[in-house]
Amino acid sequence: MSTDLIIAAARRIKGFEKLPVTAQLSLLLAEIEAARKHRLPLQVICEALNEAGSKVTLRYLREALSVVRKRNQGTPAAPHALPAAGIVKTSQTTKPQQTPGAVESENLTPKEAREQKAEAYVTGTSSNPLLNRQRENK
Repeated sequence: MSTDLIIAAARRIKGFEKLPVTAQLSLLLAEIEAARKHRLPLQVICEALNEAGSKVTLRYLREALSVVRKRNQGTPAAPHALPAAGIVKTSQTTKPQQTPGAVESENLTPKEAREQKAEAYVTGTSSNPLLNRQRENK
C-alpha cells in the first residue's frame, strides 16, 4: 500500500522528525504523489506522515504540499534521489567573474583592492544609461 511506502521512506531518513514539514514533504514527494495517484485522501497521507514521526496537521499538509510542488515545478522529478550522506560536490575549476574594467588585484592589499573597486564604481563607465545620463548632468 502507498502509505506503507511513505512510512518506510520516512524512517530511512535520519532525523526525519526534526526536519521542517516542507523539507519532509520534499523528500517524500514521489511517494506522496504516488499515493495521490491511487486516490488516497490527504487525511490518510497525513496519518501516515504522523505515524512516521512528523507532526503535521491536515491543513498545514495542504499548504506545505502546494509550496513544495511550486518549488519543484521547474526541476525534473527524480524519485528516491537522495544525495549520499548529504554531500554535494561542486566544480572547483570555475573562476568568479570580474566586473568589466576591473584590474587584477592579486598583488594589492585588501584595503587597496576595496578602494580600487569603489573608484571603478564611481568613475568607471557603466552600461546603465540612467547612470551615464546622471554623470553627464553633473
